[in-house]
Amino acid sequence: MHSPADRRGPQLVRLKQAQRQLSLLSAQSQQRAAAAHREEAAALRASAELALKRAILQPEAGLSRSLLFDRLRILAVARAHALETGHAANDLEADAIRCEAEEAGQRQRAALQYRKQKKLEHWHRSRNREERRLLESRRHTQQLDEIACRRRSPR
Repeated sequence: MHSPADRRGPQLVRLKQAQRQLSLLSAQSQQRAAAAHREEAAALRASAELALKRAILQPEAGLSRSLLFDRLRILAVARAHALETGHAANDLEADAIRCEAEEAGQRQRAALQYRKQKKLEHWHRSRNREERRLLESRRHTQQLDEIACRRRSPR
């Protein structure tokens, strides 16, 4: 009377629960990764600003031409480093956005698995209720038939 889908019902429910848990765990790890990327980007930007503040030329009297060019070279290198650091921070920010999008996708997947799990549970509950009702109806009919047969049989 039971189909293979009926027998596999509890197994399918457990599968959907496991898939939901995996999706939620993945979403949490993506959330942590996004936060780490944002923190690293903020730290890079702060270090770049600090490097630029340190590299500002101060007016000094009596600088030789070679010392002036050395200081200008140091300033140019600091600005280039700050620019590269800014690009790296932007890349990390883009990674954080990608991680957040992946997190949202995983959470949607988890919600979908939860809905599927609930549908399966509902279907199996209603199926079991219907089977119990049919079984009870058959028992009742069988009891009525037995009662009717007993009355007809002569003793």
